[in-house]
Amino acid sequence: MYATPEQLRTRYRTGDGEVDEFALRTDDDLEQALTAASAEIDSYRPAGTLSAAALAILADKCLILARMLLHSDQALGDDYPVVRDAKQVRRWLDLLARQAVRLPVDAATAAPTATVAGTRALVYAEGFAAGYDA
Repeated sequence: MYATPEQLRTRYRTGDGEVDEFALRTDDDLEQALTAASAEIDSYRPAGTLSAAALAILADKCLILARMLLHSDQALGDDYPVVRDAKQVRRWLDLLARQAVRLPVDAATAAPTATVAGTRALVYAEGFAAGYDA
């Protein structure tokens, strides 16, 4: 699992009174959603050891997907933020699966790579991937 129930609760607390969006949900419910979201992410990502930076990115994506799963019992339109955010994560995961974006690697354990002239490098940024000519 990329994230914990406490991280999920903390991420989505709202208002000055620290209202817990998941107050009526047990930690078991949250763990189930996080496990399902983690499995979905694992079905897209390449196998191998993940760097700390990659784990942080995937934890963020996991929280978004788990939140959507926890709201799946509601009739939410496509323009609802929970739905929109989950769709955006799934588009990013599709890019990851097609290797159009890559997760950061640990420089100490990464295999050396050659730079090829004329290639495009895709970098991760919150909510989207941007391309830059190398």
